[in-house]
Amino acid sequence: MSEVNYQFTPIPTHLYMCLDTNCRSVLFTLIQLSSMFAGKDGWFFRSNADMEAQCRLSRKVLEGALDALLKCNLIDFIPQPQAKGANQTSKYYKVMFEKFQIFEQVRLEELMKNPEFQINTSDYKHETFVW
Repeated sequence: MSEVNYQFTPIPTHLYMCLDTNCRSVLFTLIQLSSMFAGKDGWFFRSNADMEAQCRLSRKVLEGALDALLKCNLIDFIPQPQAKGANQTSKYYKVMFEKFQIFEQVRLEELMKNPEFQINTSDYKHETFVW
Protein backbone atom coordinates (compact mmCIF):
# COMPACT_ATOMS: atom_id res chain seq x y z
CA MET A 1 0.00 0.00 0.00
CA SER A 2 1.38 3.40 -0.91
CA GLU A 3 1.73 6.29 1.49
CA VAL A 4 -1.27 8.64 1.77
CA ASN A 5 -0.23 12.28 1.30
CA TYR A 6 -3.58 13.81 2.14
CA GLN A 7 -5.96 13.91 5.10
CA PHE A 8 -8.62 11.22 5.14
CA THR A 9 -11.31 10.01 7.51
CA PRO A 10 -11.27 6.34 8.57
CA ILE A 11 -14.58 4.61 7.95
CA PRO A 12 -16.00 1.67 9.96
CA THR A 13 -16.69 -0.50 6.90
CA HIS A 14 -19.14 -3.02 8.35
CA LEU A 15 -21.17 -0.34 10.12
CA TYR A 16 -21.34 1.76 6.95
CA MET A 17 -22.85 -1.16 5.05
CA CYS A 18 -25.74 -1.15 7.55
CA LEU A 19 -26.58 2.56 7.23
CA ASP A 20 -28.91 4.17 4.72
CA THR A 21 -27.56 7.07 2.67
CA ASN A 22 -28.68 9.82 5.06
CA CYS A 23 -27.25 8.10 8.14
CA ARG A 24 -23.99 7.50 6.25
CA SER A 25 -23.71 11.17 5.41
CA VAL A 26 -24.36 12.27 8.98
CA LEU A 27 -22.10 9.69 10.62
CA PHE A 28 -19.27 10.40 8.16
CA THR A 29 -19.57 14.12 8.90
CA LEU A 30 -19.61 13.53 12.67
CA ILE A 31 -16.57 11.23 12.50
CA GLN A 32 -14.70 13.82 10.44
CA LEU A 33 -15.66 16.69 12.76
CA SER A 34 -14.78 14.61 15.80
CA SER A 35 -11.30 13.94 14.44
CA MET A 36 -10.75 17.67 13.97
CA PHE A 37 -12.58 19.34 16.88
CA ALA A 38 -13.35 16.90 19.71
CA GLY A 39 -11.75 17.53 23.06
CA LYS A 40 -10.18 14.84 25.20
CA ASP A 41 -13.67 13.91 26.40
CA GLY A 42 -14.82 13.34 22.80
CA TRP A 43 -17.37 16.20 22.68
CA PHE A 44 -17.46 18.93 20.02
CA PHE A 45 -19.83 21.78 19.15
CA ARG A 46 -21.79 22.36 15.93
CA SER A 47 -24.77 24.52 14.98
CA ASN A 48 -27.71 23.03 13.08
CA ALA A 49 -26.92 25.28 10.13
CA ASP A 50 -23.33 24.00 10.03
CA MET A 51 -24.48 20.38 10.22
CA GLU A 52 -27.02 20.88 7.42
CA ALA A 53 -24.37 22.43 5.19
CA GLN A 54 -21.68 19.86 5.99
CA CYS A 55 -23.99 16.83 5.57
CA ARG A 56 -25.76 18.43 2.60
CA LEU A 57 -29.12 17.47 4.04
CA SER A 58 -32.25 19.44 4.86
CA ARG A 59 -33.05 20.11 8.52
CA LYS A 60 -35.78 17.45 8.69
CA VAL A 61 -33.69 14.76 6.98
CA LEU A 62 -30.76 15.62 9.25
CA GLU A 63 -33.01 15.31 12.31
CA GLY A 64 -34.29 11.92 11.11
CA ALA A 65 -30.74 10.61 10.59
CA LEU A 66 -29.55 11.97 13.95
CA ASP A 67 -32.55 10.36 15.63
CA ALA A 68 -31.73 6.96 14.08
CA LEU A 69 -28.04 7.18 15.07
CA LEU A 70 -28.99 8.27 18.59
CA LYS A 71 -31.45 5.37 19.02
CA CYS A 72 -28.65 2.95 18.05
CA ASN A 73 -26.30 4.59 20.57
CA LEU A 74 -23.80 5.42 17.82
CA ILE A 75 -23.83 9.09 18.80
CA ASP A 76 -24.81 11.25 21.71
CA PHE A 77 -25.54 14.96 21.89
CA ILE A 78 -26.46 17.72 24.27
CA PRO A 79 -28.82 20.38 22.86
CA GLN A 80 -27.92 23.98 23.62
CA PRO A 81 -30.40 26.78 24.35
CA GLN A 82 -32.02 28.06 21.19
CA ALA A 83 -30.62 31.29 19.78
CA LYS A 84 -32.47 33.71 17.50
CA GLY A 85 -33.91 31.16 15.05
CA ALA A 86 -34.48 27.46 14.55
CA ASN A 87 -31.44 27.28 12.31
CA GLN A 88 -29.28 28.79 15.04
CA THR A 89 -29.92 25.90 17.44
CA SER A 90 -26.75 24.01 18.24
CA LYS A 91 -25.57 20.86 19.95
CA TYR A 92 -22.53 19.29 21.49
CA TYR A 93 -21.95 15.97 19.73
CA LYS A 94 -20.03 12.84 20.66
CA VAL A 95 -19.38 9.86 18.41
CA MET A 96 -19.58 6.62 20.36
CA PHE A 97 -16.67 4.91 18.61
CA GLU A 98 -16.68 1.94 21.01
CA LYS A 99 -20.15 0.96 19.71
CA PHE A 100 -18.73 0.47 16.20
CA GLN A 101 -17.12 -2.78 17.35
CA ILE A 102 -20.52 -4.45 17.56
CA PHE A 103 -20.79 -4.20 13.77
CA GLU A 104 -17.14 -4.78 12.97
CA GLN A 105 -17.17 -8.13 14.81
CA VAL A 106 -19.99 -9.55 12.66
CA ARG A 107 -19.20 -11.03 9.25
CA LEU A 108 -20.15 -8.62 6.48
CA GLU A 109 -22.35 -11.22 4.76
CA GLU A 110 -24.39 -11.63 7.94
CA LEU A 111 -24.82 -7.88 8.32
CA MET A 112 -26.07 -7.52 4.77
CA LYS A 113 -28.64 -10.33 5.11
CA ASN A 114 -29.93 -9.55 8.58
CA PRO A 115 -32.48 -6.71 8.73
CA GLU A 116 -31.85 -6.44 12.48
CA PHE A 117 -28.57 -4.68 11.70
CA GLN A 118 -29.99 -2.19 9.18
CA ILE A 119 -30.12 1.43 10.36
CA ASN A 120 -32.51 3.70 8.49
CA THR A 121 -33.36 7.37 8.85
CA SER A 122 -36.28 7.84 11.25
CA ASP A 123 -39.58 8.73 9.60
CA TYR A 124 -39.26 12.50 9.87
CA LYS A 125 -42.31 12.95 7.58
CA HIS A 126 -44.66 11.24 10.01
CA GLU A 127 -46.86 13.64 11.97
CA THR A 128 -45.80 12.16 15.30
CA PHE A 129 -42.06 12.70 14.68
CA VAL A 130 -40.77 15.22 17.19
CA TRP A 131 -37.18 16.29 17.38
